[in-house]
Amino acid sequence: MSNEKITFIFTKGRSIRLHDDESAKEFLYSYHYFEKNFEGSELFEYQENDNESRFLKFLDKVLRKMTGLPFYTQERPNKYQKKIISEGNYLVYTNHRHGLSYLPYFFFKKRDQNLSIIVMGLIKDSYGNKIQNYLASFLLNILFKVYDNLIFLSNGEFEKGISKFSKYKNKFYFLPFSIDTDFWITSKDTIDKEFVLFIGNDGNREYEKVVKLVNEMKDYSFLLVTSKINIEEIKNEKCQLIDGNWLENKYSDSDIKKLYEQAKITILPLKESLQPSGQSVALQSMSMKVPVMITATKGFWDYSKFDDKKNIYFVEDNDINLWKTSIENLLHNDELLKRISTNAYATVQENYKLEEFYKGIKKILKVT
Repeated sequence: MSNEKITFIFTKGRSIRLHDDESAKEFLYSYHYFEKNFEGSELFEYQENDNESRFLKFLDKVLRKMTGLPFYTQERPNKYQKKIISEGNYLVYTNHRHGLSYLPYFFFKKRDQNLSIIVMGLIKDSYGNKIQNYLASFLLNILFKVYDNLIFLSNGEFEKGISKFSKYKNKFYFLPFSIDTDFWITSKDTIDKEFVLFIGNDGNREYEKVVKLVNEMKDYSFLLVTSKINIEEIKNEKCQLIDGNWLENKYSDSDIKKLYEQAKITILPLKESLQPSGQSVALQSMSMKVPVMITATKGFWDYSKFDDKKNIYFVEDNDINLWKTSIENLLHNDELLKRISTNAYATVQENYKLEEFYKGIKKILKVT
């Protein structure tokens, strides 16, 4: 076992799942492999600072307004956090919000640590007006200068990053998000199942379109797992709504797994964005042999691995009539359902196993 000190920095919700056999491990970003193989590995969940500075709170609001970037420097490390951070030879920030927020700490600190950020939604076509774009670009250049590795989960965002910040391309890596295929596994087929499934809470889902779609397709059964839709909005008696939130563990991974086993297809209407929204749900669904229908956005994680109506069903935009027609076509075509299900499962098994993500992180960090 290596004695390298590798510290992963998370938001809440990880430690409770680390040694829980009823939870999938993908949102640990392979940390559990490091825990097994690196004696000095440590999982650090950000804890709110009891002594938040009013000045920093104000500064953060100004920075967010002026740059469109998620600055929360008020979440500066306390004494305990500084100790944990200072002891790590390798620091892996699993959220670019915290990577940005700790930027002043590392900018003014002499260090010999290797710093990495897992990126999802940091690079955008625009951050606002000309001034906001200039300031965002200026601060991102500082971020890329300070940090050693930027690990992109979407190929589209990775390529955009190289295009906009070619000076730092040697620090940029594309490593596709992977899932716990040992957990997300089933022997059931997609035929003769019960409902159309939608899962999600992030800001890039098209919740209003989902509600409209459900209400206009009253002959079809839907199950929505989200805290972003109010039951009063639903006018379809065949639709069930479950209040689900991953961070609060309101509905466990084991519960979600049972829902996949009952779903005929999973739908993911998304807003146009470079951020790979829906990635985890899509891969979980595919691993559970449930076909995925998703909006074709610029942020789709890797078009080179997916072909429309072969291992996924792309919908070109969020026109309600197009989505209705697409859902009906897929639900009434058992041959197409079976083909997409079989091929999607094979694609996940070949390309998106969590152990491969672990190998990718090790290669980027140059640790053995």
